[in-house]
Amino acid sequence: MTNLRLLLAAILALSLGGCTVRGDDDDSTANDDDDDSAVGDDDDTTVATFPASPFPFTIDVSGLDNETVTVEMDGGCQNFAGSSNFRQQMSAGQWVVRISVDGSYDGVGIYDETQGASMTLQNNVAGGNFHQTNAAGGDTAVVQMDGDDGTRAWGTVTIGSLAGGQVTLSPNVIPIWCPSVTN
Repeated sequence: MTNLRLLLAAILALSLGGCTVRGDDDDSTANDDDDDSAVGDDDDTTVATFPASPFPFTIDVSGLDNETVTVEMDGGCQNFAGSSNFRQQMSAGQWVVRISVDGSYDGVGIYDETQGASMTLQNNVAGGNFHQTNAAGGDTAVVQMDGDDGTRAWGTVTIGSLAGGQVTLSPNVIPIWCPSVTN
């Protein structure tokens, strides 16, 4: 019976060996990765949170068109199940802003024009101008998706120019903000 008690005590001691006794916090050492409660521990992880709405915001367009476009609201975001495409459309008065990653979208990450990242700025009035990134014309688009949980997505797109360098935007970093993604 004594051997059984010793065996049970040893098993109990081994199973409790990894537990921290109340009041015994090892946070006194910076960069200590024994637990997740110490600020500065190298095992702390940051969970991206959905940001506040950026709307409305303005974009100054210069070149073929010279005006200030006020982007008023998200017009919708799509990333259909099984698709490697992401699209966002935003309403901007008579203008529409479209951001997309075609053919290589896989959630959080960075995508450039070689991976299908692009932006379109279209004036919706009859005969209105249509400006799009054109990699062959030297335009650049870099989409940085900071979060995508399957129902919401957010990040930024950085645009070098549109229409083969004939249109520039200021600011050239535009928010991507999708409170609801159509799957």
